Formats: sequence, structure tokens, C-alpha cells
Amino acid sequence: MSSPSSSSPVGPLYKHQASLPKLPVPSLDETLARYVRSVRPLLSDADFDKTVAAVEDFKRPGGPGETLQQRLIARDQATDKSWLIDWWNDYAYMAYRDPVVINVNYFFAFKDDKLRKNPAARAASLITGALAFRKLVVSEQLEPETARGGPLCSHQYRYLFNSTRIPEIPSDVTRNADPAKHNHVVVLRNNQFYTIETLHPNGTQLSNAGAPGIQKVYDAAGTTKDVPVGLLTTENRDVWTNVRKELLAVSPKNRASLDAIETAAFAVCLDDTRPVTHNETSRACWHGDGRNRFFDKSLQFIVFENGKAGFNGEHSMMDATPTHRCCEFILEGLAKGSIDLGSAEVSSALPAPKKLAFDLTPSLVESIDKAGKQFDAVVAKHDLRVVVFEGYGKNLIKKLQISPDAYAQMAIQLAYYKLYGVCKPTYESAQTRKYGYGRTETCRTVSTETVAWVKAMEDPTLSLKTKGELGRQAVASQTSYMAAAVDGRGVDRHLLGLRLLIKPDEPKPALFADPAYSMSCHWNLSTSQITSEYYDGYGWGEVVPDGYGIAYQVKENALHFNLVSLFLKNDHLQTYFHEALHEMRAVFEATIPAPKPKLEPSLVPQPAASASSTAAAASASASACTSAMSTAVSSPAFPRQALARQYPSPPQPAFLSISPSSLATLAEAEPACPPWRSSAPHDSGHSRSTSSASSASTATSASTPCSVPSTASISSGHPQSFSTKRHGMSVATAWADPSLTSNAAAACGPSSAGGRREFIRHTPTTPTTPSIPTPSVAANAAAWNVGHVLKVLADSQRLDKAVLNDADKAQPDTADLRAVDSFSLLFM
Repeated sequence: MSSPSSSSPVGPLYKHQASLPKLPVPSLDETLARYVRSVRPLLSDADFDKTVAAVEDFKRPGGPGETLQQRLIARDQATDKSWLIDWWNDYAYMAYRDPVVINVNYFFAFKDDKLRKNPAARAASLITGALAFRKLVVSEQLEPETARGGPLCSHQYRYLFNSTRIPEIPSDVTRNADPAKHNHVVVLRNNQFYTIETLHPNGTQLSNAGAPGIQKVYDAAGTTKDVPVGLLTTENRDVWTNVRKELLAVSPKNRASLDAIETAAFAVCLDDTRPVTHNETSRACWHGDGRNRFFDKSLQFIVFENGKAGFNGEHSMMDATPTHRCCEFILEGLAKGSIDLGSAEVSSALPAPKKLAFDLTPSLVESIDKAGKQFDAVVAKHDLRVVVFEGYGKNLIKKLQISPDAYAQMAIQLAYYKLYGVCKPTYESAQTRKYGYGRTETCRTVSTETVAWVKAMEDPTLSLKTKGELGRQAVASQTSYMAAAVDGRGVDRHLLGLRLLIKPDEPKPALFADPAYSMSCHWNLSTSQITSEYYDGYGWGEVVPDGYGIAYQVKENALHFNLVSLFLKNDHLQTYFHEALHEMRAVFEATIPAPKPKLEPSLVPQPAASASSTAAAASASASACTSAMSTAVSSPAFPRQALARQYPSPPQPAFLSISPSSLATLAEAEPACPPWRSSAPHDSGHSRSTSSASSASTATSASTPCSVPSTASISSGHPQSFSTKRHGMSVATAWADPSLTSNAAAACGPSSAGGRREFIRHTPTTPTTPSIPTPSVAANAAAWNVGHVLKVLADSQRLDKAVLNDADKAQPDTADLRAVDSFSLLFM
């Protein structure tokens, strides 16, 4: 089968492809440590001990983990793409033999278009918008997506248009037709297939004036339904492979018709049903009656008799983000009038819609009939319910200072716990397209923190504050795992890669034979978010028989959850979602963090302070610093254990045993300009000081613009300014020096020419009245400095940045973590 072109880019869409980093191979220790943490809340103590033993055996020197890791590294080095992509596309999709509908494909249900309630007009407008987006993709003029300012991989866009999944044994393949040669769309009505050319004879693109062409399909199809050849795409992939060969062998007419379908830019399904409710519309977009569809097409737009519309996507080579972007482009463009609907005139030379004919033998008709019965039976086993919660949405959640995605994940956990009284493995899709050929990684939502929180929420003896504080810890756990997963450092893809490298004649390592491994990958809750104000629905099926498929949207003022299962009390779970969302608001409103101090206050000279007021301010500032620092360093997010894993045996660096209070003192004297202070430059590396009495009366001008007085110096009643000296001592040496806990040591701001961080010892100079920060500013300063010191430790001790992130704390660019607690200020 043909594959999409990968020639040199002619526009911006693929301009970053060659420079994108490769998907990393995480370190074995990091992945196994994260794996152990992820299974802990799912296991009894006895089972957990067995899992730990299996992990230890796997990672021992010379053990199976080390061997498999070296094989994976070799595989990564042997490709210029991704070590995972070919495996993943085949393992997760192309080699999957169950029907794509229900099990693989997903849907979007569009909001109504009040201007186009006529189905022909609605279909024509969607076609016009899709063709406009296609033109940008084919010409490569579409701008690549970005995240946190960095480009995302655009490779999946090569499979967006003129693309079809083709059944083959043992694995399916993708057929990509040349978009320059194939500019038609295929339109389905009453199980009949029609092609409509999208280019006028003069080369101009079909506009919204194509509505008469769509109407001609309605008229030509009439009310008679043909034998539904499209039903064959609902079959088991091996069955469909054999039937397709039979279909092609019957006649050239069949080959030509299938060719026209498979090479079409996309499909448009004109259904004769009139869904009204969220549940009805979602089911109609997800599977419909299975007859008026061709589920192997990458894009199917669906228009109903009452003007409602939606989308069905084939998932094998694309995730939902490119198709979501396409649909949003269309819907937003139509709503805002930015899509050119073209002239109202219809070219008389434009070919009429052409019906595709099939020669069907009795054997083929029997296969189609069998496929229909099986499809109907599968659909009947499924229950779909849409939770539409309009009490609040993203706007309020942000005011609660919580990541909207994490909030929705907590709602899923709490609703499930209310129904079953237990927490089960949860899959959340994390996008890894910051890397070339990146697709997804698993975010394992369940943690010891989430389990503690849902149990607390059901405990009537606990206060709202306690529940809220536990909830924020659960949110922090989910958000930090998501940050690692997006960075390509989750558990599941790495372990999959290692497992696939076990040779047939090799024994299965204890890690993979351990029941905890398969149990933790049994996704009772399969979840993902795609949000659009233009969607009324989004979803897919469950991935295990005893589980749920839960797609969700966090809108500005509402939350939607699409619940799919094999009739596992969806109606009860729907009720518990509403209950959970109301309760969550109460507990999180009770624990909204105090307003953050302004990070860049103006340094207006203040009147001279009396000795007593200065001492009081100093005492308050010192107390705030010490409290904030102790809280931060004692936080579960502080990477003490992660750092200990980096140095598992003596001699360990001194910082592994340093007390929170000592670290607080150490970090407070950071000389580099932190964000809450003036950005005034250092004076040749030294602070400005003065010995004149008049200078002492203008406190703010006399103190170092980029220093916070140490706790020890303030509380001892000896205000001082600081001068700075660079020393080449190592972190371990500096922290082992007891004197540094009184006069303080911290990392210098800029790196030296050799890229090595050095420490600065602060020494007293001429006493002067310092600029004592307020308690809130002091707390902010203290937290910021811990972050800077940790970054220095990462460089000085040659710690991989990933090790620090492994300790369940955010990456510097993860904005959603900013409001978790005071510790998140480290990375603002």
C-alpha cells in the first residue's frame, strides 16, 4: 500500500519535523520506581512485597532488565524515527483483529448550526469547511501545532485526507491516495455510495454552492435502501480481509467502486434518522445502524435528517488531536464566517454525483447479512450515557486554582468509588507529540493520594478543609504523572518496549509474570479529554469487558462525561458524577490557597523604621521564611527519595540528610534576582553597601536588590547587607560545612563558562538596615530559592533532570501545577 510522502517540506506544516527530538528511552530505575508507586494503591501488602521482589530481580546487575534495556537502546540508536512508533501502530491498532467500530473508532457530536437546519445545506457547509482545511494540509500551509511554545509533530496529518485502513492478515495497512489526483468525496445515503467531484473544470474548488449537488444525492437515493456493503467494515478484521478479496474478485465494477471509496478525500454520511437527546446523538455518531457508513475511512462526517451533525474517526494512524483541529476549524470558521462559502452560482459543467455500483453474489450478500446481525448484537450489549453537568466548568475550576484536567480526573475517581467502593486502574491519554513520531503515553491516574482522597470524601467525620487538602495532594500527584508522561517518561510504553524485546526462547521475567503487571494494565477506566465549545459529545467504547470508556470535556461553564460500558450501571454512575462534582466544589472552595504575592513589587523607598518595628518585621519575615521552607522541603513533592535512589549506597551526598530547616536557611540567601525582587543588576558581583548614617535611614536603597536576609542574621538582631564571593566547592562539601547553616550558601545565578554551577558564600559586610520582605513575600522568596537550589543540585551532582521530575513534581513549563501548593512556586 502507498504511504504518505515525506519529501522536503514546502510549507510550515512539516518544517520542524527534522529538528524534533526523538522519543527518549527512560532510565530503567526511573521507570521501575514510578511503576512501583503506581501499583502500590492497587495491591495488598503481601502482593506489593511480591511485586517489589520481582522489580528488584528485574533490575539487578546482569538481570533481565539490564539486558532488555540495552536492546531497547540499540533499537533506538538504529532508527532516525522513534523506537516505539512502528511497534505501537501495529501492536495497538493494525494487528488488532476485533472490529474497529465500537472498539477503535471514536466520535464527535457537533452543536447545532442554527443557520443551517436543512441537512443538504449543513452537509454542503461541512464539506466546504473540510475542503478548506484539506487545502491547507495538502499545500502544507497549515501552521504546526505548538505546546508550551514548542512545535508538535505533524506526521499524523499525512493520514488525515485521502486515507483508508485496508484489512489484511496478520496486520492491516493504510492506503494513502495522491490528493493531487483524487479530489472527490464519497457520499452515502440509504446505504448507497456516490462520488462528488470537488473541483470545477477550471480548477476552482467546490463551494457551498455544492448544496444542490448534495440535494441531488438525496433525490437520487430516494427511499430505497441498497444492500449495505459498508457493513463489512464492522466485521472482524480477518473476516473482512477474506470477504474483501472475494468482493474484488467478482468484477472490475467492484474494484472500481472500492477504489473510488478508498481514494476519496473523506466520506459524508447522510442519515435518515433524527436524533434529539445527547444520548441519541452520541450513539448515532459513534455507530449509527452500521449500514450507512464505511468505518475504514479516516474521516466520516455525518449529517442527520434534522440538520444535526457529527464526525466518526478511524483511529489507527491518527489520534484525535489532528481530527479535532480539523473539526474545530470547520465549526468555528462557519460560526464566525471566516470560511469562504464561495459563489452562489453552480457551474453547469460540474459533473453530477455518480453512483457506485456493486455486483454482489449470494455469498457476499450472506456475508453482509451475517455482519449486520453481529453488529446489531454488539451494539445492543452497550449502554451509553452522557453526563451533562452545567453547575460550573473551567472558569470556576481555575478560580479554585486546580488544573481543569486533573479536576475532571478526580471526578471520575470519586464517582467510580461512590459506585463500587474501590479504586481501579485508570488510563488517561497523554500526548507525546513534542517528539518526532510521538503519539501517546499512559498517565496512571490512581495513586496513594487519590485513594486517600476518595476515601476521605466518603468519611462524614472529616472536615471540608481536610478533604480539600487531601484532594489537592491527589491533584498534584495526577498532574505530575501527566507531566512525566507528556515528557515520554511514563511506565507503560517503556515496559511494552522491553517486553517486546524478549526473545521467543527466553523465559518471561518475573516482573511480567507477576499478576500485578497485567492487573495494573487492565484499564477498568479508559479516559481522555478533548474539549470544544462546538461539541455536544465525544466518546468511544470500553477497552475491557468490566470497564468503562469515559471521554470528557471541560467547557467554560460545563463538564461533559460520555460513559460507555456493557451495561455496568451507567445510570447509577451518571448520578454519582453529579453528586461528586457538587461535593468537590465545596471541599476545594474551602481550601483555596491564599492569594499569591505580587512577584515584582515596586521598590518604593520607605520611611525609616523604628528599632522595635524593624525587629518585629524581621521576626515575622524569618518565621514566614522558615515555615514556608520547612513545608516545601517536607512536602511529598521534595525529591528526597528520588535523589536517594540516584545514590543508593554510601557515601551519599550530604544534602540527602539535611534537615528542612537547614535547607531553608541555605536557600534563603540566593543572590540571583528571583522574580519577586527588583531586576536591578548586581554591582560587579557585589552588593551595594554604605556606612553613612543617612544611608541607614533609607532601608530599601541600601540593601542588596537581589538578596533576602538569612533567617539566622535577621533573627539574631544583626541586620546586614551581603557581598558575594564565588567558591569552587562542591555541593556535598558546601552542605557538609556547618557554618553554612548560619551564614548560608546558595547557588550563583549564571553558569560559568564551563557550564558548571558554583556556590556563593555570603559574608557579612558593613552593617546596614536591610530591606526586610513582608512575611508573604518572604515565603514566596523561600519557596523560589528551594527550587533554584534543587536545580543547582541537578547540575552539580550530575543528576538527570528527569530524576528530579521523577519525584512527582512539575516540569518548569507545567503551568497547571502553579497553584497546587507553595512548592509549585519553585517553577513559575
